[in-house]
Amino acid sequence: MSNMPCRIEPRRTRRDRAFTMDDWFVWGGGLVEEADGLALYFECWPRDATFKGWVTHGRIWRASAESPLGPFHAIGEVNLLGSAPELSAAFNPMPVASEGKTHVFFTGTTSAEDYWSARNSQRLGLAVYQGSDLIDVRYPLIDTAGPARALMTSNPSAAVTKNGEWVIVFKQVAKGEPPKGGRVSIGLARAMSPMGPYEIDPAPILGQTGNSFAFEDPFIFADGDGVSLLVKDMSGEVSGVKGGIVQFYSDDLIHWRDVNDAVVKREIHWRNGDTETPERLERPFLWRDKSGSGVMLLAAKWAERSALLPTPVSVEAAQ
Repeated sequence: MSNMPCRIEPRRTRRDRAFTMDDWFVWGGGLVEEADGLALYFECWPRDATFKGWVTHGRIWRASAESPLGPFHAIGEVNLLGSAPELSAAFNPMPVASEGKTHVFFTGTTSAEDYWSARNSQRLGLAVYQGSDLIDVRYPLIDTAGPARALMTSNPSAAVTKNGEWVIVFKQVAKGEPPKGGRVSIGLARAMSPMGPYEIDPAPILGQTGNSFAFEDPFIFADGDGVSLLVKDMSGEVSGVKGGIVQFYSDDLIHWRDVNDAVVKREIHWRNGDTETPERLERPFLWRDKSGSGVMLLAAKWAERSALLPTPVSVEAAQ
């Protein structure tokens, strides 16, 4: 094992494997190996709700996957909203497989009145599936009380450390002037079970100083003796690339250092040689196998269309 981070090198995005659905915006998601094969959990919402409709009309769907690069075949909406009466929308799914179950960490809202009321009602949740059956839901899994003292929490991602501890990272917006609130930061909470209870670290791990909106869309994964974190670099203050995906590493979950340059710049290199810069490129999820190959899922938006892009990467373990 090593206290050095792995190195992630992007290869080329394959245009023929971009995942879209007619009449729907398709956005972030994650892959997990289940009993009947590889599954993709992703978020989507009707196109007629406009792009901002993610927070009021967001749904989590499941798709089968022929490989981590796709193609993906949509199966349908997971049975979630009806299981928690207060939920009006659900999105940001990040699945983790454990003990024969799929734990889907997600963001939910409890208000569909308008964009800002829905945005500010965001809280983290957890849905547990065995096959296609929903067997448990915890919502809110982590509320805004306690050390978070936040207006809202969203964008969860979870990993299991070498000590068997479950760690969740998430976006939090501090209370402040309405409707946006205050500083955006990345929080961390831990528990000895995926169901909790979770203890929130007193201080954010990223974003507590400097730019008031430096990072979002965290994705955490076990990496050697420590953990790595992929985040969207909102202003480019770390990588020099506004909206690029950067990697941080920690061996104690307290002290974090940035690693190399941007893992992914805000551009897409298509298989035919074309390069383009979408309006948005975010929501990273990293799939790895034992051979050192990997796939990073990224959500991309151009004007009024979107896609989920599987991007081949190499994942070189630290020596």
